[in-house]
Amino acid sequence: MDLKRLKVFVTVVEQGGFSAAARVLHMAQPAVSIAIMKLEEELGVSLFDPAVNRRQLTHEGEHLLQHATHVLREVEVLQEELNGLRGMLVGQLSLACPSILATYFLPGLLGMFMTEHPQLTASISQYGTKDIEQNLRGRMIDLGVIVGELPENHSELEVVPLIQQRLCLAVNEKHKFAHRSYVRYTDVHRLPMFIYESGYYIRDAFMHECNLAGAEPDLRLQANFLPLLLQMVRDGGGATLGLELMRERETDLRLLPLVPATKVQLMLAKPKNKTLSVTNQAFFDWMKSYLDA
Repeated sequence: MDLKRLKVFVTVVEQGGFSAAARVLHMAQPAVSIAIMKLEEELGVSLFDPAVNRRQLTHEGEHLLQHATHVLREVEVLQEELNGLRGMLVGQLSLACPSILATYFLPGLLGMFMTEHPQLTASISQYGTKDIEQNLRGRMIDLGVIVGELPENHSELEVVPLIQQRLCLAVNEKHKFAHRSYVRYTDVHRLPMFIYESGYYIRDAFMHECNLAGAEPDLRLQANFLPLLLQMVRDGGGATLGLELMRERETDLRLLPLVPATKVQLMLAKPKNKTLSVTNQAFFDWMKSYLDA
C-alpha cells in the first residue's frame, strides 16, 4: 500500500475537503482526486460517500482512517528514531497552545529549542485549554498547554508547570478604570466587554467570579482571536481579559488585577504512558529541564 496515498487520504479528512487538502499538501486538486481514486481501486472499496460531495466517509473509510492515522504516526516515529540514532533531532514539533501563551510566553523558549536543533520545524495550533486537555486525555494529541492547580488532579497526564499568572482586566488609557490599581468583580457589572468565547478557561473563571459577585458584564463581542479583542479595546473603549505577562508588550493598555485574585496556573502536558514522537518528547524533556534549572 502506497504511504503517500494514505497521507493524502488522511489529509483530505483532516482538512474537510479535496481543495483544502491540495493546498496543505502543495498538490493540484486533480492529483489529490487521482490519489484517492487509486487508493479506492487498490482497496476495492469506496472511501467517501458520493451522495454528500465526497466529504462524508463510508464505513470502510472510517475504518481505514483509524488504521491509516496509526500507520503514518508509526512511520513518523520510526523516521525520527532513526535520525536520533544518527545524533540529529529532526522532524516536526507539534504543540497545542492557547493564544495568550503562544503570543507572550512561548516564542522565546521555542526559539531557544529550535536554535539548538536547526533541522526542526514546528506546528503550533491555537485552542482553548479545555479543548486541549480533552484532546490530551483522549490521546488525540501529544503535547498541549493546559490550566490546572495540582499535578495530582491530572492522573492521566504528565505535566510541567510553566507559569502562574493573575487574571487581569485590560483597558485603554482613556477608560474610566485606567487610573485604578485594581478592579473588583462587582465593578464590572454592566461594563462593556470584548471577551473570549465560552469554553476558554479565563472567560469561564471570570464569569464564575462575576456570578458570585452578582455582576453581569455587558458582553459586546465574543471571539477567540486575541489581536481582535485587544484592538477592540484600543478602538472601542471596552475591556477584555488578560494576564500579567501581557503588560510588558502591551504598553498602551492598562492591565488591572481583578479582586478577589484569580490565579491561572499554566502547564505543559502530555498523556501518560503514550509513546510520543522523538521530537515532541525531546521538547517536553527540554522544557522540564530548563524550567527546573
